[in-house]
Amino acid sequence: VPYLRANSGLQPNDLVYVMGYPLERGETGQYLLLQSHIIDFEGQEFDNAKFIEFTNSVEHGNSGGPLLDDSGNIVGVIMAKKLTTTEKINSTTGNVESNKTEVSSIAIGLKYLKDFLIQNKIPYYSTTSYDIFRDVRPDEKAKNYIVNI
Repeated sequence: VPYLRANSGLQPNDLVYVMGYPLERGETGQYLLLQSHIIDFEGQEFDNAKFIEFTNSVEHGNSGGPLLDDSGNIVGVIMAKKLTTTEKINSTTGNVESNKTEVSSIAIGLKYLKDFLIQNKIPYYSTTSYDIFRDVRPDEKAKNYIVNI
């Protein structure tokens, strides 16, 4: 049974895990678990975040998969990559001096996920995350409820 994280406490730079069947793994059926770190909660606290931005670790085939905490609880649903382009313009000449593109990843936050489940009358389970369970591999729990489509 998948569990949604019930307690707050996630902060930017905290470790999370991306799990899914990206690229050729969609054909082989072997899931991949990658470490990532939270960047931001779209200006909100974790509990109210509509979206979670995390370091780039998403590839084609990860969408719809879980974003997990250290205890294997779902903290978000993986959505897409996010490209952010910044330009530095010379104030004297008006020319672009540098153009930088940063890549990160986005997940739907628990607020939207819970709203969706409630609106569609789908029951869900929540549990808290504790430091004592951090040695447990989060994929050991999640591999029993994710499927390769």
